[in-house]
Amino acid sequence: MMKGHHIIVMTKVHTKETLLNPSYYIAIVISLILGYLPIRSFLKAIGPQGFMLGNSPLFTNITGAMERLFSTLFVQNLFSEGPFLFALYVAYIPILAYVLISSIVTYHQHSEQSVIELLRCGPFRSSSYIISLFIKDLITMGLFAIYLIFFFFAVSRFNNLLLGPMFVYSLVSLLIVTLLVCAYGKLAMVIPYSTLASLFLFIGIIALFSLLQLGTYSIVSESIQTISSLLSMVVRYLSPFYYITLIQTGFTLSSGFYLLGGIVGTLFLTAIIGLLALFIVRKKELAL
Repeated sequence: MMKGHHIIVMTKVHTKETLLNPSYYIAIVISLILGYLPIRSFLKAIGPQGFMLGNSPLFTNITGAMERLFSTLFVQNLFSEGPFLFALYVAYIPILAYVLISSIVTYHQHSEQSVIELLRCGPFRSSSYIISLFIKDLITMGLFAIYLIFFFFAVSRFNNLLLGPMFVYSLVSLLIVTLLVCAYGKLAMVIPYSTLASLFLFIGIIALFSLLQLGTYSIVSESIQTISSLLSMVVRYLSPFYYITLIQTGFTLSSGFYLLGGIVGTLFLTAIIGLLALFIVRKKELAL
């Protein structure tokens, strides 16, 4: 009971600190602006004859680069309901990075100032502190998702565009997989003893999964494909990209098998990664 009380108290403290920090809202504004740019470029590409890709150089460059990096089919699916799916990812990823980085910085700063945190929250274990940061991340991302819904709905209505069902499916998929990404953030946070090392470790984890994801498309080089195929045998089921693909496939095909598999897999792996992070921080705590 006492541990649960500490988690609640520290979650409230961390959430309040985030919501009172101007940088959180600056990050939101920047993310929304980034998300609006592809929508604006899409609107510029609409002429008297309908949608003309050549009318917007920025949109042409975006789709061209993505076709070279991934595949034409991937790009067609991404823009099948207009610009909103791509805009969603462009807006969501930066704020997720901000939230996770801020938690890493907060953890290491407070580790060096444990007396201050002790006075504010009372005696606590490091595991309670980690869990409170994890919950804070989910709360702040949930609030941002609400901002996104209102923002994109207003933009779509103002410009006579339609938010298709894939937008809702993609947002739900992102929120579910955010659990796993946050768990990896906490694991990277507790392994090293410095902020910089934790940031590099987290970036390295995401970069590895991104490399494996790129390797699934035929457009990339043969050497990357070979490396990706070998690594995929080992770490495929650890990647957030794998589970978000399963969940989105489940929504697209109306397949309960894929949908349930993606959700259960995400929750199971989140629990495993989270328990590993708590085990590591507990070992560090006992070693002091």
